[in-house]
Amino acid sequence: MTDRATTPDIVATDQLNSASDDEKKLDAEKKLEVESSTSSVTESEVNGIGLVDVQLEPTEEPADDLSDALRSSKLDDLSFSEVSLDADSRSVDASAAEKPVGVGDSDSLVEEKEEAVHDVPSEDENDNHSENDNHSDHDDGEAPIPVGVGQPATQVHAKDESAKESVVPPALKKTTMIHSTEETEDETFNRLTIGLQDGSLSHKDVVDSVFQVLVGGPFDLESKFIIQNSSSITKMMDLLDKCPPSLQAEMWSVFVAIVRKSNRNLEACSRANLITKALDRLSTADVINSDLLVELLGVLSCYSINVKETKRLLKSLKANNGVWPRNSPKLLQVMKQMPKREGPDVFFSFPGVAGSGIALPPLSKWPYQNGWTFSTWLRMDPMNSVNFEKERPFVYCFRTSKGLGYSMHFMGSCLVLTAMKMKPGRGFTRCVKHELSPRKWHHVAISHVYSRWGRSEIHCYIDGHLAEAMEMTWLVNTSDHFDKCFIGRSPEGDVESSFCGQMGAMYVFTEAITLQQANSLYCLGPAYQSHFKHEAECDLPEGYKKHLFDGRLSNALMMAYCPKNCDRQLCLESSPKGNVNYFIQIPHAAMTHGVEVVTTHSIHSSLHSVGGIQMLLPLFSQLDSPYVSDDGTQTVDYNICSTLLSVIALLLETSPSSQQQLFQNKGFLVIAHALHRASKQHLTATVLEAFIGMAKFLLTCPAGIPLLKQLFDYILFAPELWIHTPATIQTRLYNYLATDFLANAQFLASIRQQATVAQMLHALKYYYWVVDPRARSGFAPKGLDGPRPNRNDIVAIRSALLAFIKRLITKPSTCADIEMDSEKEEELQSLLNFVATVHEDDNLYDVLAVTTRLLSDEPSAMVPAFDRKKGVAVVFKLLASPNELVRLPGLKMLGYFLCRATLKRKTDVVGPQNLFTLLTDRLLLSASHLTLATYNVLYELLTEQMTPSISYVKHPDPGEDIRFENSTLLKVIANLISQSQTCDELMEVKKLFLHDMIALCQDNRDNRRTILQMSVWQEWLISMAYVLPANDQEAEVSSLVYRLFGILLHHAVRLEYGGWRVWVDTLAIAHSKVSFELFRREMAAKNRAYSSSVSSGKESLETIVKNTVSDLVDKVVSGTDSPSETKKSRSASIVASNAGEQPSSIYRTPEFRWSNVHLRLLSDLLLSIENDVAEWKAGSVPIIDQVNSSDNQVFVANTVHILSQLIDSLIMACGGLLPLLAAATSPNSELEIVDSTQQDLAIEDAAGFLIRFVALAETFIFASALSFSDLEQEKNMPSGGILRQALRLVATISVRNILACRLTPTTPGYASFAEAPGPKQQAKREAIRRFVDGLRREDDHLSEIMDATVQIMDSEFLLQESDLSRLKAVVYRDMEESRQAQFLALAVTYLLSVLMVSRYRDILEPPSSPSPFFDTGSGTPRQSTDEATAQHATSHPQLTNGSASEADSGSAIGSNGRAENGDDEDQSKPAPISSIKVTSGGTVKPAGVEYKPEQLNRLNGPKVNITVPKERQTYLTTKLQKALESSAPLLREIISDFRSFLQKTLLGTHGQEIMNDAKVLATLRNQQGSVIELVMLLCSQEWQTSLQKHAGLAFIELVNEGRLMAHATRDHVLRVANEADFILNRLRAEDVTKHSEFEAQCAQTFYARKEEEKSNDHLISAARRRDYAVASRILEKITTILTSPSGAWCHDEHPNLYWRLDIWEDDSRRRKRFIPNPYGSSHPEATLKAAVQHGASDEDVEKAREAMLAHLVAKKILSPAQLKTGASLADLVDESDIEKWANEPDSLVDGEPLAEVASYSTRGRLIAPGIVVPGIVSITATDLYFDCDEDDPEYKEQDPKVGRFPGYGAARLRVAMGGDSLAFHWSSIVRSMSRDRGMINGGRAQRQELVFRRFGLQLCRVCSFYGRPSPVRARVALSPRLR
Repeated sequence: MTDRATTPDIVATDQLNSASDDEKKLDAEKKLEVESSTSSVTESEVNGIGLVDVQLEPTEEPADDLSDALRSSKLDDLSFSEVSLDADSRSVDASAAEKPVGVGDSDSLVEEKEEAVHDVPSEDENDNHSENDNHSDHDDGEAPIPVGVGQPATQVHAKDESAKESVVPPALKKTTMIHSTEETEDETFNRLTIGLQDGSLSHKDVVDSVFQVLVGGPFDLESKFIIQNSSSITKMMDLLDKCPPSLQAEMWSVFVAIVRKSNRNLEACSRANLITKALDRLSTADVINSDLLVELLGVLSCYSINVKETKRLLKSLKANNGVWPRNSPKLLQVMKQMPKREGPDVFFSFPGVAGSGIALPPLSKWPYQNGWTFSTWLRMDPMNSVNFEKERPFVYCFRTSKGLGYSMHFMGSCLVLTAMKMKPGRGFTRCVKHELSPRKWHHVAISHVYSRWGRSEIHCYIDGHLAEAMEMTWLVNTSDHFDKCFIGRSPEGDVESSFCGQMGAMYVFTEAITLQQANSLYCLGPAYQSHFKHEAECDLPEGYKKHLFDGRLSNALMMAYCPKNCDRQLCLESSPKGNVNYFIQIPHAAMTHGVEVVTTHSIHSSLHSVGGIQMLLPLFSQLDSPYVSDDGTQTVDYNICSTLLSVIALLLETSPSSQQQLFQNKGFLVIAHALHRASKQHLTATVLEAFIGMAKFLLTCPAGIPLLKQLFDYILFAPELWIHTPATIQTRLYNYLATDFLANAQFLASIRQQATVAQMLHALKYYYWVVDPRARSGFAPKGLDGPRPNRNDIVAIRSALLAFIKRLITKPSTCADIEMDSEKEEELQSLLNFVATVHEDDNLYDVLAVTTRLLSDEPSAMVPAFDRKKGVAVVFKLLASPNELVRLPGLKMLGYFLCRATLKRKTDVVGPQNLFTLLTDRLLLSASHLTLATYNVLYELLTEQMTPSISYVKHPDPGEDIRFENSTLLKVIANLISQSQTCDELMEVKKLFLHDMIALCQDNRDNRRTILQMSVWQEWLISMAYVLPANDQEAEVSSLVYRLFGILLHHAVRLEYGGWRVWVDTLAIAHSKVSFELFRREMAAKNRAYSSSVSSGKESLETIVKNTVSDLVDKVVSGTDSPSETKKSRSASIVASNAGEQPSSIYRTPEFRWSNVHLRLLSDLLLSIENDVAEWKAGSVPIIDQVNSSDNQVFVANTVHILSQLIDSLIMACGGLLPLLAAATSPNSELEIVDSTQQDLAIEDAAGFLIRFVALAETFIFASALSFSDLEQEKNMPSGGILRQALRLVATISVRNILACRLTPTTPGYASFAEAPGPKQQAKREAIRRFVDGLRREDDHLSEIMDATVQIMDSEFLLQESDLSRLKAVVYRDMEESRQAQFLALAVTYLLSVLMVSRYRDILEPPSSPSPFFDTGSGTPRQSTDEATAQHATSHPQLTNGSASEADSGSAIGSNGRAENGDDEDQSKPAPISSIKVTSGGTVKPAGVEYKPEQLNRLNGPKVNITVPKERQTYLTTKLQKALESSAPLLREIISDFRSFLQKTLLGTHGQEIMNDAKVLATLRNQQGSVIELVMLLCSQEWQTSLQKHAGLAFIELVNEGRLMAHATRDHVLRVANEADFILNRLRAEDVTKHSEFEAQCAQTFYARKEEEKSNDHLISAARRRDYAVASRILEKITTILTSPSGAWCHDEHPNLYWRLDIWEDDSRRRKRFIPNPYGSSHPEATLKAAVQHGASDEDVEKAREAMLAHLVAKKILSPAQLKTGASLADLVDESDIEKWANEPDSLVDGEPLAEVASYSTRGRLIAPGIVVPGIVSITATDLYFDCDEDDPEYKEQDPKVGRFPGYGAARLRVAMGGDSLAFHWSSIVRSMSRDRGMINGGRAQRQELVFRRFGLQLCRVCSFYGRPSPVRARVALSPRLR
């Protein structure tokens, strides 16, 4: 074989990582056969020394080994031989054969027979070569001939080491003689030292000699590589110190390769303390050697590193004078490899020599009933890779003296199981089909499963998995003792059967284990060496522990041999004592022939002995320290941080104890502190990934949650740490936090959620702002001392942060509901505080979106919290923003709150302050009009159909099931529209709003009812319409408003009880709105006219004044006063007064007048009612049944009310019944047809409505059986008033029909009708024409009503059939009401009598000229009524107390026998809105013309006394009969039915009854009688007088009642309008008051939020300062340990240690104990004192003082705010305070840390003698903190002598809360066990007690030193030490 030790360069490149590569890539099964290269040797005679002519035949691969060639040559008698490569050819791998020749032969040169030199193979190829070498076969069985010391050398030179076709040189250049191997190690190394000094030895000679000494013979990397003596390593190191660097590199490369090959070499190096020696030489090594040394250190430290070596390693990493030692950063790579170790710390080492193994004592029997199992951890460490496949090392052998039993051995890399059941040589053998890798630890468990009736099995478990299950009858049935039991060898003990390697604890169980148990044993690890009794011995999950520690394995343990339980060569058996004993005698075993127990030290144990993982933390404080590079320059390595973190991560992953150490010492806090002070360039992406990797590991680690919390608190979420890093790093960090970090439910359960959210928002506010908040928000941002990410990156980071916040808030909580609600409240409070205190829009957008989303996704928790935390105030703060993108999220928040809140909560929040109405002011505060986006959100609020996104387009059409949930918003939206500036977008929004309302109201009864229930809803709805539309858009909007009004009014009338009042309210409010609009337009016109006339008026005024003065002078002179002069002066004064008068702006609602708005509303309402009637008529049910149906009673009643409300007003608008009747009956009537009520309603419009009213009256009055008495009482009307109104309506329509029959285009004189002799007659005739022709319009609907209502059958008839039927219906509707019916009958009788007599007269006295009314101009002139008409036109009736009087009519009706309405009760009760109260007790002012009974005379003409011819008489008779025969039956019927009443009523001139005459009765009763007789009877003087006196009085009373009712209706509408204005004004005033209260509450809330945010910032900043102070203390404590005499960083020169007195005192108050003083070194105060004492200059003193202050600030003893100009050191520093701070035990450092940092905090003051310090008191479960508020003005005024107030642990606190001594409502006294005390202002005593009990603080009485004597028990309980 070729000796690879002769090729050190090849070894250096080939074997650097061979150990690890061999462990991974070794495949023994596939590489058992390797072709050996062949060679042919030729001999030649050479003089002198024989040379070898080497001829190499070509092969596919290079020749593996020189030994193969030597073996093939069969030259056993070769005495001297050596093949070497010089320095130029060490990379050549050659295979050669030597053949000796006799002495004296001629010289011969080495001839090249064939090319055999190849390039240096790659690492993979080298690995394959080494593996092939391991498996090469030697057929001859002879050992390879060694090439070594004492043999002649043949040196082969290569021409080109990089060429593939290199050849052996033709001649030898050099021959080296190696001395005899009989020399000792010392002699060899001395010789090598001398040879190196004088240059007589080549590098190859030195390398060969050294490694031959190390391995104790010829060195071969495959067969001879075990270091025999560790002392040789020390001598090698001494020799290396004298070697040149190139030679050192050669030796180190080969040495690293052999060290990797075997653990025995590693153990030798460990015993030689090679790690320490390598570290000593590392700082002076060059680049190549330092890399090799680092590689060597990595290999050695992975195997074992003791405490001393660990200290030396740490010392090598310490920076000297601020500079890293040379090559020390490379050591960090070594530390990364240290935790990567396998196997146990203590194990059995088997050398593999003959007889080596563990001999077990004899066993009486072998268990088989339950099977049995052998389990162990083992590692094959073959001593010779060449013979590895031929050896059969035994793992165990349990046999009897006859050779029967069980065994397991290796065959190559496979396990072979044998069961010898009979004589030796006969048994069962099975090979496990699973290869085990050499030099790697494996867990092997062989489980024998016994089956008595079936086939037994053997289960082979390799590394926790079932490798193979084989059927095998393994039972050895014998009664012999098992006395040939061995571990690691066979009974023969030969070399080939001896195991070479390592084993851990070995167990034999008396039962077969299962797969779960085998897997649990594997997971238990190789370090476990006990007997499965106590589950606390491991940290496996419970699922594994139940398979290991359930007692089965422990009870089944037959034997257990653990390396830890050994005494020298005795291996103690450690199975439980109670188990069955199978041993004959002593159960302990013996280790024989070199088997030993090896103890290694992992980095974890060594580091723990040094002080723990925290000893690495000071290295982070050296990050900014430069290191000396290879070229001598000093540079900072920014990769050191990531390497250190990788080391920390590996230590945490591989050791639970490291986790505990880092947790207890707040390691991440120290790291954060160091990174904060170091350059931010260290925070690279690699560093972040290292932190994330640790977080991921800790998330999966059950015990890693507390440490993970520290990692999160101090590093992952430390914005001041990351703010200056590149944006990609920050984005990666916060994206990780927002996604993967919160995936662990256990961590979520333990995280301090509330504090985390507050800190997140604090970072968002102070660090990750988009716009600088100083300008508007007023707080100082942080993180300005370095570069910040750009705007887009900040937005991305904020998005990730808010995603984390949202996920944190919405996480499922495991705490109780009350605690969960409290947490949610505080979290939402933090969000609301952020929104309330940040005023920059860009800083609010994303936070508002998250807040809105939270309210949407978590309503059950967020909505109550939003309510309790007064979130509505924040919403209205947002609504005041000028930015719509801020206002809209605010509305969204309000919408989600209202949508998800209960009705009670919603009412309690919004109702008391009328917040909905405040929306109008807030939304228009900065906006000119209502935008579409804002409307969409308001629409969502209205319907509570919230969506998360903001829509800028029209929302989808509403569905039928959408309801008005917040109906007040209808008014808000309407007011917003009304108050907005007109623009195109506003018009679209207005149309959209109206369309939405129509859609929502049209098919949804609840929505209509909701609007109708609103107060004065008509006001805001009608305000959206345009009284006088100016364009098509305004007309379209108005049409939509009227359409909506029609829907609502129809619903009110159709379905709602008392819905008629809604119409009255609408009428009144519409009048108010129209009047105000007209007034506004009029005032605008007047103002324009005034402004234009002011300028011209000033000029004319001057001229008039001059003329007036001149006229006065002339008058005085002449003494005359002409009328013209007086008139001129008066006009001048008038002009002067008018010129200076400005139009008044005082507005009062005028009297009711109709407008186009009222007409449209009434027309739409009537149209809806008419449509319903049309549907009834079109249906199959008779209309009378429909009207009288119980379902329609409300509809009928409301319609009757509406008809009753307007009938008289419309009649008066047509001119009144009496003037119209006079016009129809008297040709010369002087009654003017004018509207005495001045309603501004056109006669044609009024007539049209009367026609429609009559049509409705036929259905709702005449066809219904509804009792009108209830309706009349509801309106406070006189009894029978509705029927009397119906009679007036019917009579008016009848008169209209009479006029219409006469005034037709075919009527003679129609064309000249308008040509009246005078203006009055002309106006009268025009009014008649409009009254008659007004209905003749192009209106289809009205035409249909006319056709159905006004059915003129024949114009010759006096009354049409429809009129007669209506008159009859009026009289006969309520016959049970006798008095009412009698009055109606009397009035109808008079009406019919007048009409019949009038027609009789007109027929008998035809006019001389054609005229429709036979007005010939003849007759007695009648008194003019101009003055009365003028008075009537200018007067306005007003009712006292809102009621109308019918005193005259009431008395008149009473005198005619009709029941008087004497019901005057409830006069003091105000009339409800929309009602007309007409009583007899009121008084009425003159309103127009009051008709007297005498005016009825004007209805009759002169006495008829006519004589006509007979033909004429026949014509007239026929005409009279045709005209009157239709009316006579009704009159006769009435007279007949009411005869008794009429007989008593119609009396003659002398009081006689004129109806008692039989002839008269016959004329009146006979329906078949002559009409002429009847009319002539009526024309008689007696009847005329009686009718005029009695029936006429009733009729005039009926007319006067209508006039009064019309005035009362008009006044009622005005009163309702005023009441509506009053209600609106009251609501506005109430809104103003409540809004001001709300604004005040908001101001207080915002102030509290601002203070809370300020306190939060103060607490966070103080906590971080405190954390960094704690970190400094921890770092100083660790540094003190490291620099102590026994520490790793101790100084060899032993510098002076500084000491000081401890603050501990004995009972006599003496301080006797010294402790180290960390401030003793280079104390600047000494320099200052020296400068002062020696009288130095002021400048020197000031410099010393500044140095002292800088030192104190650096030590965190003082804050920069405490440095004041002129303050002395005595004022700034108190030594006792420094000592107390430095040595006070802190639970955060020395004890168990807390899960919570602050659980209760409040503002307070620290009271000390002569000073009060403001700040914040924070109490946790173990500590009390007081953080002074340095920004408080009171603090800045304090004396700087005040020191710090440290935190006190709860174990050292007692709280004095007196029960009977002091008034502790103001303060509580806190006293520590170290006799420090203070008084804290804590507020109410109950709250104090709650807080202190919550945190478990002790309560005690007030002690004597507080000024009050304590009770005896308290004094006895307190020892003097505690006092």
